[in-house]
Amino acid sequence: MSAKKPGEWPLTHQEFEEWAASSPWQDAVTKPMNPHQYSLKRRSPDPRMFEMAVLHIREFGSQEYFGGSEYSYYEAAGRKFWTMMNPLEWTILVNRKELPSERAEHERPDDEEQPNMSEKLPEVYTSRFLATDVLASGAVTPVRISMYPPEPLLGKLPYSLEHTVRDLIPERTMYGDWRKFSPLFWEKLERLGPEKIAAQLAAIGAQHDGKPLTLLCFEDLLKGQRCHRVIISAWWQERTGRRIPELTPDGELLGLDQLHHQVQPMRPR
Repeated sequence: MSAKKPGEWPLTHQEFEEWAASSPWQDAVTKPMNPHQYSLKRRSPDPRMFEMAVLHIREFGSQEYFGGSEYSYYEAAGRKFWTMMNPLEWTILVNRKELPSERAEHERPDDEEQPNMSEKLPEVYTSRFLATDVLASGAVTPVRISMYPPEPLLGKLPYSLEHTVRDLIPERTMYGDWRKFSPLFWEKLERLGPEKIAAQLAAIGAQHDGKPLTLLCFEDLLKGQRCHRVIISAWWQERTGRRIPELTPDGELLGLDQLHHQVQPMRPR
């Protein structure tokens, strides 16, 4: 039997710690009393090693219950690592938090935090109702965020539009000049907070096996037509660190900096 080479399965404990040390970690949007971090697969310098780390946690970790659900936890480098229990192919992040001291563990044994709702999210994109080919491909889950439903204007759509997130629909009193509308809608998002929105998006994602969600409205951002979905994207990235790119009709994903200059959001002063 040939000797195991570095980076081959199974990983050693040292190789797992080396993976953790070389991966980018970001603070989660969570309660201050329960801080933890996550590392995203899409930002991993080596996606294959990310997947092997997920398998390592699940294969060699210990099973613990929290909030009625069971998770695999693996301890390394003074931290506890875990994932949501989605299939490997749909696992997009690994979580970690500092191991509590013996005193803290004794004083607050029930403070182990369930992974944050926002981290259960699949990928989230924005797009327009008329990106029919990519929306009809089945690769994404269409979600309406427009004030008007599309069917009365566009007729029968060639894809299923089952979901609407009403909290992401602007209020009629907001409409007007972009300099007025954009700050008002940004303030609406601030009042809602990322956790409430994440819970609604995660609930939709759970119904579709982690397939990416696409938030839809009418306007063509590439032609400079302004739309509140850009405000959502900018606000979400600022508050959570996660990008919501624009999905074009050709299936390309564009960041905010790649969109027409006149669609850029205006924040409250």
